[in-house]
Amino acid sequence: MDLDINLHNPHQKDGWTWNSGFEGAARIDEAKHTWSAAMRIPFSAIDQRVPAAGNTLRINLFLSQGAPANHRELAWRALMKETFHVPERFGLIRLVNK
Repeated sequence: MDLDINLHNPHQKDGWTWNSGFEGAARIDEAKHTWSAAMRIPFSAIDQRVPAAGNTLRINLFLSQGAPANHRELAWRALMKETFHVPERFGLIRLVNK
């Protein structure tokens, strides 16, 4: 799902039409009963700065899956709320030179 979520304008209609240009892929290993997924997001969709060592970004990773009776939600950083949209609780990543 590719959304633009603006907490200062929570009822915006444009959030559903935003397109970051992300690409996704998934794989199921039936023998091991596992699945994996990958997503590539253009840097320009998340930060207007040129990528550079020292830039810091807020990030959180989420998983929401399952039918209502078995629904599970996981987050890399605990949000302490009933929503995934708590940027002040996200972790920080800092870009470095490789």
